[in-house]
Amino acid sequence: MAAKTEDDVDNFSIVQRYSEIVRGDMQDEPLSKGLAAKVDADAERERTGNYDDPATKQLEELEAKSKELEVTWVKFKEKFKIPDDSVGVKNQKPDMNVARLAIQKAQAQIQKNQSSKFGKVKAFFRTSAQVLDSHNYLFDLLPSGEKYTSVFTGAFSSIVKATITHDDIASELSDGFDDISDQVRSFYFVIKLHPKSTYIRYHISLFYFELFGFIICLMREWYQSPLKRLSRCLGTSFLDKTVRGTLKALRQYTKRVETEDRRRQSEMNTRLLFILGATVQQSLVHQAKDSKQHDQDFKALAAYVIALHGKPGSVRNMSPHPLTTHTLIAKTQDEENHLPYFNPIPTWSRDTILADIEHLKPYLQTARDLNNLIDTSHCIEVNSEVSIRVHKWVINTSSEALWIEGPGDVSYPGQATLTSAFMLGNLRRIAIPVIVYFIKYDPRYKWDPEEELLKMIYGLLYQAAQTIPETLEPQLVDLDFSTSRLRKMKEDVAALPEALKMLTDILAIGPPLQFCIIDGLQLFDGRHLSVLVRRSIRDFVALLCRAVKDKSRKEKVFKVLFTTEGMVDELAGAAGRNLVSRETYEDEDEDEMLSIHNIV
Repeated sequence: MAAKTEDDVDNFSIVQRYSEIVRGDMQDEPLSKGLAAKVDADAERERTGNYDDPATKQLEELEAKSKELEVTWVKFKEKFKIPDDSVGVKNQKPDMNVARLAIQKAQAQIQKNQSSKFGKVKAFFRTSAQVLDSHNYLFDLLPSGEKYTSVFTGAFSSIVKATITHDDIASELSDGFDDISDQVRSFYFVIKLHPKSTYIRYHISLFYFELFGFIICLMREWYQSPLKRLSRCLGTSFLDKTVRGTLKALRQYTKRVETEDRRRQSEMNTRLLFILGATVQQSLVHQAKDSKQHDQDFKALAAYVIALHGKPGSVRNMSPHPLTTHTLIAKTQDEENHLPYFNPIPTWSRDTILADIEHLKPYLQTARDLNNLIDTSHCIEVNSEVSIRVHKWVINTSSEALWIEGPGDVSYPGQATLTSAFMLGNLRRIAIPVIVYFIKYDPRYKWDPEEELLKMIYGLLYQAAQTIPETLEPQLVDLDFSTSRLRKMKEDVAALPEALKMLTDILAIGPPLQFCIIDGLQLFDGRHLSVLVRRSIRDFVALLCRAVKDKSRKEKVFKVLFTTEGMVDELAGAAGRNLVSRETYEDEDEDEMLSIHNIV
């Protein structure tokens, strides 16, 4: 079979997108069924690596370009007399420490030529050093691994030389390499999520082909021209055609990869919600299969979720190198005094966040209490309109907040509470990330609303931290998760405002698909609450609604379910502003009820 062209790759992606549209809108049409089956078969072949790969030829060209780059780098080192032992041990295999030392030497050279025009390049070096530890994966993406560290060492040296000769070139290059760094960083996670995507591999190959050619051109300009004529040869033409033209092409490839990544993520969420909705509705209308088959369906769905999003709770160290930037800077400051404006790199991760809020773990509701609720929800009666509305909420491919308001003065747990428990049970069985809290009033014990609110916020905060994706990179997140801030979460109601801000920030870095279930907010109504607590309840509802409406989440889906046995002013206000959909039923004993037979 002949290798596919770039048009073939684009066309296949278009067919996939169209299939997802008609799959939902025309699911009973024979043509739609046939197209969906064909696309599913092709996607499975692509996933297993058996699909005809149009990137093969491009990868071969990329390998040839990488070899050309190696030769160019050797000539570049010879021309400028860059000795092998200039970074430490002679003939040492390049690694991340080599790149760090190259940056330090380049920075030292800049400091010897102090003037305002070097400020932009100084900022670039500072940024580069801050993110270097998390750049180790960059070299795994390149065809030949760590040997390309020397290429980027050369790139840093090139910026220094350009700074000395041509300020405009220096500014463009510093911005350009910073931009390239961010683009490459995003590729790592895209490849992790879609390792077999033909379309993505194809365009990443084109990106690197263009990048390698750019670096080759950059180095050749220097070693083919005397240094004294450097500023003339690196003139406006070089800036427009080579530097700006290359960066434009690289951004084009990156945009295509990002678009495909968003499409695939949206497709994953759509399929997952559709299957979940069908399973929930199947139980709601009493059409469940036999216990054994039903259990097999759930296991298959759980395996599908894990394949898409990874196993919940797994943590991976993104910086395995033993010599960190902190220790390197401390060591080098004793030798050369040219690192005073290096800011410390972000050091937080999901591990460190959980460690810093370990004292909040006791606020989690016990597994026994939650499991008892889930068990009770296996066979309940639910209002038919509520059943339809819950199903619609589940399969909606967009973020949405839903409030189910049942009648007050019912025995615990009421229908609304058990609806939340039913959803929690199904979400847990298929490993979809969910944070949950059931507010409960027990007349046998003293019930302090301020204490209960603090318990809820802290319990949700700890759960949300557990759902932070392992692919999150701190350097790309402009949020503060420092130990000093996290340790402000004290066992005091005065900490509520800061706790709510922290919950907002952690939800912002949550997984691509996440559910939140809150039951029992009506228990706070009609009580004598302090101004702080009343405001905190209002702010809590508002922050969840904002997370749902947050357009910056792009392809992420965040669904919130509020269930109450009675009225809640804060939710009513949000419903009035169309921030939450409201579904009300008046009587749990009315005729039109459906039984949930959720077989386990």
